[in-house]
Amino acid sequence: MTLRQILLAGLDKAVHYGARLTHYDVNASASVTAHFADGTRATGDVLIGADGVNSAVREQYLPQARVVDAGLRLLYGKVPFAGDEARALVPPELLGLWTTVVGPERRFVGLAPMQYREPMHEVTARLAPDLELSDDSDYLACVFGARREQFPCGNAELFAMSGAELRAQTLSLVEGWHPGLVETVSRQDPTSIFPVSVRTSVPVAAWESTAVTLLGDAIHVMSPAIGVGANTALRDARVLTDHLVHATGGRPLAEALHAYEQEMIGYGFDAVRDSAARGHRLAGQDPLPSPQA
Repeated sequence: MTLRQILLAGLDKAVHYGARLTHYDVNASASVTAHFADGTRATGDVLIGADGVNSAVREQYLPQARVVDAGLRLLYGKVPFAGDEARALVPPELLGLWTTVVGPERRFVGLAPMQYREPMHEVTARLAPDLELSDDSDYLACVFGARREQFPCGNAELFAMSGAELRAQTLSLVEGWHPGLVETVSRQDPTSIFPVSVRTSVPVAAWESTAVTLLGDAIHVMSPAIGVGANTALRDARVLTDHLVHATGGRPLAEALHAYEQEMIGYGFDAVRDSAARGHRLAGQDPLPSPQA
């Protein structure tokens, strides 16, 4: 949330919410018009599909680019560190960057501390007085994961559960684990818990570049097994920006977009493959299907 607020700072007039893309048209002038469900539309030189794993842009532009269920379900939650009691439950060696505790049948709990160096209002006052961030306090990210068949209910029921029910589900699946870990899980804030079906893209060959392109999870969604999905999307944004800046300096736009896609396809799908391989080895994630499958 904090990172999103920082990235959106100063873009109030450029970012519009509540407009769902239905389709786009490539015009005779080579511009692109995006059409939205509320009847509005927008035209520009380039359409960048940065609309996530369920990308409407990808569905129209690259229908051959598949996204598949990776076979894992995750329950994300937070353990508030508002007082010393919850923090004291966690051994110091588990307050590093990320720790994965693996149990029977490759069920696992991932722990990651978020500890601010100074209060939010103080850092913004010092570094960005015009920026208003939602207040936040220290917490421990607590993620439970397992194969889908290890959950006693299907997807529809899992995604309909309240936070308290999801916490109870996690506790039932870590019964008999180390008492300290079970106690940590029990302290999750139920309002913070939500389920995720892990999905992954299947790498595709390079396509013919046009004025439409894709970025982030819209093209190379991956399992969180190596934790680089968001960083890879941010890398896409930097690489694409660099190539578009060169296009404004006289380089043909089509050439700039092609160069971006060639670079992005390389490192993006490498990350997809690495994530799938590690997820398969450590947590039983389904093997990545071959591109021809």
